[in-house]
Amino acid sequence: MSDVKDPPGTAAFGQILAAAGVAPLRKPGEPAAQPKLTPATRRESREQLRGRPGRRAWNRRPHSRRSAAGNASASKQRARGGAAPKASVIDWSALALAVVVPPAGLLLSVAAHIADRRRVGWATTVTKISTGVACVLTIVLAAGTVVALELRHEGAAHDAIVASSAEFCGALASPDDLLSSSTLGWPAVGSTIPLTITAMEQYTARWTSIAAIAPEGIQHGAQQLVVAGQAAVDSVTASRTVDHASNVARLEAAADSSGITQWADQYCQ
Repeated sequence: MSDVKDPPGTAAFGQILAAAGVAPLRKPGEPAAQPKLTPATRRESREQLRGRPGRRAWNRRPHSRRSAAGNASASKQRARGGAAPKASVIDWSALALAVVVPPAGLLLSVAAHIADRRRVGWATTVTKISTGVACVLTIVLAAGTVVALELRHEGAAHDAIVASSAEFCGALASPDDLLSSSTLGWPAVGSTIPLTITAMEQYTARWTSIAAIAPEGIQHGAQQLVVAGQAAVDSVTASRTVDHASNVARLEAAADSSGITQWADQYCQ
């Protein structure tokens, strides 16, 4: 069989391909060209055969040696059938502190969670329990603190009103107890019109002095009794007749709307 000659221009075309970095075309039946082995490629081939990554492959790995060790430990745990890792001292300390001092236990359980993930690849059961207990008890403690502070504030405000009402409460009880009647001390009808008017004026004068020393929260209620009593005095003075039932109804309505009885029950001790 005669030799096959290359067509004209084949050599020049091969030079162009070589300059472009493209392997030249092989003739039919010609074996493929073997790559040239350098010392670096030989060393990398030997390391790959031994199961170890070459220098270039090692530099391309994004993980550090520490994370690689943690992943290897996690792989060993999974290979053993998924056995849970043993809890460390910090895990148990976080659980104990979560019960005694929940906020501090929550911080320590977070630290234990991070340490467990670095050590074995995931958090231990004790760490998960301590985190849950610390979260719940911290919320309960915060709510209890808010309620306690609110009660303390209300108690302090109540004590302040009691202290400011001491003189007012003393005036209600002396010389006679005004709180014992539904009209808060409205007098009965006297034997004469002038005596009745005098008793009514004494009632109005007494409540005028009480209103002057009343705390700010009840001062308006005391003034309502002054206004109602003075209206009854003016009516009797003008008509020279006493409508006792009408006067009692007027004073009872003023006493009910004044809130003095409720104030005395709460702040007069």
